[in-house]
Amino acid sequence: MVISFNIESTVLFVKKRGKLWQIIRLYLDKSWKSTSLSVLLDTGKWKKKYRIRPEDGIDGFFDMEVPELKEKTRCKATIIIDKERSCKEFILEPHKKWEVHVQNFTHTDIGYTDLPSRVADGYREAFKSIIDFCDQTRGFDDYSKYRWNIETGYWLDKALEGLDQSQLKKVKSLVKEGRIEICPLYVSHTSEFNDEETLIRSLYFAFQFARECGVKIETAMASDITGQPWLLPQILQKCGIKYFSTGVNTTMARALGLPRPFYWKSRDGSKVMLLDTDERQAYQEGVMMGLTEKYGLVIKKLPAYLKNLEEEGNFHFDLLALRTPGYPGDNTKPNINVSYIIKDWNSKWEYPKLKISTYTKYFREFERKYGNKLETHCGSWPDWWINYHGAHPFETGVNRRTHTDLFDSERLLSILKIEDPSSEYPAERIDKLYRKILLADEADWGSYTSVSEPDYLQSKGQTAEETSFVYQAAINTGEIAADSRMKIASMAGGTNKYGIVAINTLNWPRSEIVQVQVPGKLFGGRPGFRILDSENGSEMAWQYMEPTLHDRQTAKLRIAFTAMNVPALGFRTFDLVFDDSEESIYEARSGDAGSEIRNDFYKVSFDKDNGTIASIQDLGTGKDIIDDNSPYGFNQLIYEQTKTKRIVDLSAHEENRSDILYLQPYFRQLHDFYDSPKSHDDLVREVPKDGKITEIRKGKLYTEVISKTSLPLFPEITSYLTLDNYFKKIFIKNFVFKYETLDVEALYYAFPFKLEEPRFRLHSHGGYYEPEKEQLPGSCKDWYCTQKWVNLEGKEGSIDWSAIEAPMIQLGDINTGKWLHELEAKQATIMSFAMNNHWWTNSPASISGRFWFNFAFTSSKALFDPVRSHNFGWENHIPVTGNFIEFKEGKSGRKKYGLIEEVPENVMVIGFKQAEKGRGFMVRIMESAGNSTGFDFSLTGENIKRAFTANPVEERMSDLDVSGGKVKISLKPFEVLTFIIEM
Repeated sequence: MVISFNIESTVLFVKKRGKLWQIIRLYLDKSWKSTSLSVLLDTGKWKKKYRIRPEDGIDGFFDMEVPELKEKTRCKATIIIDKERSCKEFILEPHKKWEVHVQNFTHTDIGYTDLPSRVADGYREAFKSIIDFCDQTRGFDDYSKYRWNIETGYWLDKALEGLDQSQLKKVKSLVKEGRIEICPLYVSHTSEFNDEETLIRSLYFAFQFARECGVKIETAMASDITGQPWLLPQILQKCGIKYFSTGVNTTMARALGLPRPFYWKSRDGSKVMLLDTDERQAYQEGVMMGLTEKYGLVIKKLPAYLKNLEEEGNFHFDLLALRTPGYPGDNTKPNINVSYIIKDWNSKWEYPKLKISTYTKYFREFERKYGNKLETHCGSWPDWWINYHGAHPFETGVNRRTHTDLFDSERLLSILKIEDPSSEYPAERIDKLYRKILLADEADWGSYTSVSEPDYLQSKGQTAEETSFVYQAAINTGEIAADSRMKIASMAGGTNKYGIVAINTLNWPRSEIVQVQVPGKLFGGRPGFRILDSENGSEMAWQYMEPTLHDRQTAKLRIAFTAMNVPALGFRTFDLVFDDSEESIYEARSGDAGSEIRNDFYKVSFDKDNGTIASIQDLGTGKDIIDDNSPYGFNQLIYEQTKTKRIVDLSAHEENRSDILYLQPYFRQLHDFYDSPKSHDDLVREVPKDGKITEIRKGKLYTEVISKTSLPLFPEITSYLTLDNYFKKIFIKNFVFKYETLDVEALYYAFPFKLEEPRFRLHSHGGYYEPEKEQLPGSCKDWYCTQKWVNLEGKEGSIDWSAIEAPMIQLGDINTGKWLHELEAKQATIMSFAMNNHWWTNSPASISGRFWFNFAFTSSKALFDPVRSHNFGWENHIPVTGNFIEFKEGKSGRKKYGLIEEVPENVMVIGFKQAEKGRGFMVRIMESAGNSTGFDFSLTGENIKRAFTANPVEERMSDLDVSGGKVKISLKPFEVLTFIIEM
């Protein structure tokens, strides 16, 4: 009887009689079932005979012990059945002596698997199980004791809500003991959508709880991600965090093309050790090895996986960490099976050694052994999944403006507290708002079934709950912002009964056009008024603006005026004097026919036949800033669909085959929609062709052209191009009303600028970066999320561009479906990636409703200046606000006020609030231009007595030099510095 067989060396080792033996694995033809046979191995250095019985096999293979292999060894193997022999020669390979750290955790998905509220209930029950599992395994050896890694602050926050005092005490004890590790990011999907302060505040909750437990946080964790903000290494290192565990998911994305692990460095030089999960496993590595199911799966799959890592995997060390959810998927329950399986495993095998571990334990050991062998990479990590934000364009716009309101609120409340120490500072309420905003920022907009079954209750219900985070944050933050602005306005005084208080929350003086709502009843039939600077009586230019629907419903008139020299982090007051100087309140908005508008800065020409923008001439340079050779019109709406209809069938996705070793390749075989749109998909694009100019409005402050057009799914498309007649900038406001479709679609607005050899720079956390040139390999290049600005520089000068509601852009052209390895943006074109429904899960299947998209840009013959770009972007996002006020008789207020003395132009105050412990105020500053900077920080009229450096979560560190009420500050290039001041 001839038997077909194969022999392979494995990574398994046993120790017997003080000697290490390596396991080789014999695979036999399945036709052999009942006859015993012998195997003779001969390497020339040793011979060994084995008796093989069918009952000793595991799924068709048999393990045999050989002396430890030190090098590749030729071996002759002979299978003997009765008198028949089969011989083959094999090469036996030496293998690493693996140590595998198993990290129990669950990925926090705010929904996806169920309604967010029900998911949170599951976290509470999970924590009780974790306490119980730690108790059950207390007598186990240290490698097998149950441990848990808390991935996010949100999981911790919600899990703690379900504990009684005795359970809470137990949790704190387990954290102190090292059985539970706290990782600090509040949500797992941090991205370029978060602004700097929001990103930093995502750490506060976990650090607060860690202090209560008496432990330090050393590791951050994120899962199910495809990018991270470049500021993170700096923030984490400054908080004492040296390690960052990330879990890539290559659905609709790529993994980084870098060896695992590596040191990731921020622009300021800070770095963390970063370990990404195996891209083939997402963050389900331990589950795919069977570590929570049964020993039989582990012995079959783990050795094969480790051997593959040695031969072709992107990991070159013998100390590995495997993320291990309790069960496949997200938001899973803990599973105690892992402790019993590892206990059983270690009783049999010397290597691989399995250890239930926390990430800090793993990273410390890895750094000690191999830290000096790792590469260091400095670059941005743009997120593939940031296109989520185009799936809910209205809510995305609302959320962007909520960030502005929270930014204003904290600063204005701090001014009020400084002026009146007895005033309330709602710290707890603001803290809760940050948590809510972080949930809104994460953009987990839907259920697992959101596209496959758009009308399923889970699909509808999860979208409703998750979008409610946006509105809860917006309404509550807006209320605090409005209240704080009115309280600030009450500090002001004027020379007339009525006035306007212009409030500036940025840290440099500003002059710009400000809009304000005024009660219509105050006009009393008089059509005109004057606006006078309360301090010097100079008259401001003004004009009426188109009232919003809310203005009309609240009987308000909207006016705009030139607010000049509004102090940094302060205000200036203006008197509102009603008179009969104007015959009609709408005269300043009268329109006429024509195809051209101009002011002192620009001349804009339009095509009479279709209302499109034909040219924008910069009168300072005499050059047209529009690329007339572009296939796209300027501010042209481009609607895109795939030629084929979308059908998403996830029924096969539910199969959990135990023989699957690599998760992501398996799913790609199941689903032809896994990356959408695919590079070979036919993308059909259409643009409006029946446009026309409907009105030209000429006012003192603004000159505006309104055009209208339509498409089959867009019954109303309206564009407003507005020239600022006092300051060199152009605003574009686009409105669309859209019907629903379930087909794959996207909407773009094109901005083809004319610049030779264009060079792009994108504002990001902690500064800016150049796409392609300053990106980690494998990071997204098809699209980008901008924070406040984009700069384009060419031989002719530069252009600064800023988007409010729609932060997503593509560069050079439409890049959807290209899945770029390299970006070659040869044209100075910005494509606003305003909306899309490309995702086939976890995102709405369709987009419909009414949407606004606001843009601003300016041009200059000067080359790129980071300070100029920075100021332009921030001023577009954080406008000076106008607040109508009726001054109280007999009360003298301030006609102008500024809290912050002048700081260097390259220094941005990104955070100003009451300090966490209530003593003093936290100031967070950022160097934005890449220059080392030293200066004296001071507050107008306030005597700073003490100051302390602090880490980002406001733990005080060391004294700062204070002299004459001023604090000596020193900043490295692109550094974010936090300090506490006391008056």
